[in-house]
Amino acid sequence: MDKRDTKISKFLSFLLRHGVEEFDISHDEHGYAPIESIMKILRARYKAFGIDDLLRIAHADPKGRYEIDGDRIRARYGHSVSVTARAAPECPPEVLYHGTASRNVSLILRDGLRPMRRQYVHLSAGSEDAVSVGRRHSRKVVILRVRAADAHRAGVEFLKEAGVYLARHVPAEFIELLETDQPPGD
Repeated sequence: MDKRDTKISKFLSFLLRHGVEEFDISHDEHGYAPIESIMKILRARYKAFGIDDLLRIAHADPKGRYEIDGDRIRARYGHSVSVTARAAPECPPEVLYHGTASRNVSLILRDGLRPMRRQYVHLSAGSEDAVSVGRRHSRKVVILRVRAADAHRAGVEFLKEAGVYLARHVPAEFIELLETDQPPGD
């Protein structure tokens, strides 16, 4: 995706995950909104934007954030507005990863991972993806290793949506500090 598409994708993500009330977008319980409603908002902000542009951006998204079903579109995960996940519970791999800002570590190691302003905690199958996620929140990224299979056996439910594992809460007993990219003495 070029810079313009990336910018539009970020705004589309905001619309579908967080902006439905602000922009008065109707959506169903799974977060599907009419493409026609989304297109009106996008056309008002980005001139010469057409349905082919929307389809290209949605299908080319490297994280598979969007799902199109007929004349509706939704973000697959990351909502702060109330939606019901479509993914079925799934047994996670042995280990998952979570990238976060260093300022959050002591709280997480005490209370576990919580979704904060979202509906679910997002977990990655690879530490590289966790670093990428963490970098959106801070220059000082910490990677947490989550013993997901152990958590699952203890009753934590995991969902998988577009390669991202989701959980409502992961207790601290299943989390360990894997690495940090903080400079020494920081």
